[in-house]
Amino acid sequence: RELEAFAQFGSELDADTQATLARGERLVATLNQAELAPWKVEDQVAAIYSGTGGYLDRIKADRISAFHENMLQRLRSEESGLMDQLAGGDWSDEIEEKLGNAISEAIDDFGADFDVEGNPIEEGESDRITSEEERERGGRTAGAGEDASDDEGSDEPDEPDESGDSDEAGGADEKEPATA
Repeated sequence: RELEAFAQFGSELDADTQATLARGERLVATLNQAELAPWKVEDQVAAIYSGTGGYLDRIKADRISAFHENMLQRLRSEESGLMDQLAGGDWSDEIEEKLGNAISEAIDDFGADFDVEGNPIEEGESDRITSEEERERGGRTAGAGEDASDDEGSDEPDEPDESGDSDEAGGADEKEPATA
């Protein structure tokens, strides 16, 4: 909120500051709940994680409430075991990964307003993230101001693809450099 107040006096804001303000606006929208209808703990965990993990960066702030309603209904019906784990206070890397994947799928089905780089999606243009790599770039790996499109400096080994091969050693499957 302090950054938002300060920004009112500035004429131009850098991209990192704009991204931080936009994420903050989405987090405020996330925390708004219907009067006399508080969320269960597991719903709060999922909703807050969707914001702090950067998943909501692809949804307009005025659609956050509708998205959360959709996402939570989906999680309760399709991921009840995961929600039970959250209700029990469980948290692990595996649970975080499952929750992140479920949120990404919910965004894909709900319809994103922005692509993974934060550019508005034109009407008729696809808003679906088709590969796990794109989902990772558009989700929790990209914080405000981080370059989500480049993970070359990562110390983590690449995950095996569907054939069980890893890209780690290079070779014919090596990705072409991105061009602008």
